[in-house]
Amino acid sequence: MKLYQVDSFTDQIFKGNPAGVYIVEGELSDDQMQSLAIEMNLSETAFVKFASGSFDLRWFTPAREVPLCGHATLASAFVLFEEGFHPTDQPIVFNTLSGKLIVTKNQDETFSMDFPASIPSSSDMAIDKLEEVFGGKVQEVLTVQGELIVIFDELSTLLNIAPNTD
Repeated sequence: MKLYQVDSFTDQIFKGNPAGVYIVEGELSDDQMQSLAIEMNLSETAFVKFASGSFDLRWFTPAREVPLCGHATLASAFVLFEEGFHPTDQPIVFNTLSGKLIVTKNQDETFSMDFPASIPSSSDMAIDKLEEVFGGKVQEVLTVQGELIVIFDELSTLLNIAPNTD
């Protein structure tokens, strides 16, 4: 197993958004990946495993596994391309909890990332209950798999939010 730490979204050291990237050759349990993410203590740590014609990719925060992480995907692709694990003239296909993610290295040395779209749908959650919890006027409530999106009428509501966690 090899470990890299990559600063995504920058070309300067100690800038950007850091991510840990483990290139995994054997099997790791969820507990082992979680422990390694805790040890790295970064917002996300990626675990990349070779698959048939693609790569399996999972992301862990120090607290839990997450279904999608852009900067750790970019960091993983960077490692695979730059360290010679994958040809630079072919796109990388990652198998993830969010579906297939494709990263291409462009001729100008930048990367293009193609992620699946998650289209929000209207929620039937009671707006009055959310207004009570968040303390402001709610314009709309949407859902995306595993997520609740609350749109407020006023930016000030969001900036001054003090949710009633009871």
